[in-house]
Amino acid sequence: MPQIQRVKVYKYKNIAAALAVVLLALVALSTNVGITASKKSSSKNNTSVTSEEKKKTAKKKDDSSKVRLTQNYQYDEYSNTVSLDSGALAIVDQDHPYNSEPSDTAILYDYMFDDDGTQIMYAGSTMISGDRKMLAAFNTMISDFYAETGIGDIMVWQLIPESGDSKYDEAALGTCVDLMIYDPAAGTYDPFAANDRYEWLAVNCYKYGFVFTKADRVRYITPVVADYLHKNEMTLDDFMIKVKKYSFEKPLYYTDEHSVENAIYFVKKSKKDTTNIPVPLREDNSPYDYEISGNNDDGYVMIVKLSHSSEVEDYYENDSAAESEAETVNG
Repeated sequence: MPQIQRVKVYKYKNIAAALAVVLLALVALSTNVGITASKKSSSKNNTSVTSEEKKKTAKKKDDSSKVRLTQNYQYDEYSNTVSLDSGALAIVDQDHPYNSEPSDTAILYDYMFDDDGTQIMYAGSTMISGDRKMLAAFNTMISDFYAETGIGDIMVWQLIPESGDSKYDEAALGTCVDLMIYDPAAGTYDPFAANDRYEWLAVNCYKYGFVFTKADRVRYITPVVADYLHKNEMTLDDFMIKVKKYSFEKPLYYTDEHSVENAIYFVKKSKKDTTNIPVPLREDNSPYDYEISGNNDDGYVMIVKLSHSSEVEDYYENDSAAESEAETVNG
């Protein structure tokens, strides 16, 4: 009996020991699971924090890029009397009369031929004048139109109007072209519309800086703005309202179809006789290329070219060469 009892005691001791071992194993397992879970949770949290940090870093970089204009700049002074109604984007209508005269003009005749000397358009008068930059862009557009279609019966009917009411007409700026169709065989002309045979002009005019403001009128508004209107299906009036929301500190950044990045912003005119316009500078302190236009009302629109493409540079170099050649012929 004692042996049996001893055996029994021995048996229970083993069971207790076994239970203790099992219990310790469970505790250890539980601890390991907890540690593993904690590590996973910690790892997840670290990933979350890293993701948030990346977002913050990206935002900082984005914010930094958006204020880069203000890191280095100068002020150019413009006379409100002279400049407020000058430029390709000036508003001219019954509420905003144009009381000046275009300053940089050329006669149409110098721009009626392509690079090969082929006449590519007709004119009501070859001696009428328009804005020089507009005429260079118009010549390029009609040259391309002629090369694509072989159609050469477009007639320039009017550039700067001669009537007394012209101060209420946007054409007074010298940046508009009124068109007609000329029949050289019959010596007659018909109204122009940018459809059918002439649809190419409606589709492609924005590439040259033009927009149709009437069925028979194109207006030069710079390639950047024309491209922006085309891509966003906007009118010029809509754009001139929208651009006032953008300042030098927070401009509208726009990359056009030539991969040129532009910064567009509005500067409200000063109550003084002149307005100081902020112009961003490159690292060597030279100003970026820019175009400025008064809106003939309450301020100025700045278009700053922050980058260039060889295609655009070649385009403007060709324009400059064409203008120089035209000046030589005219001279």
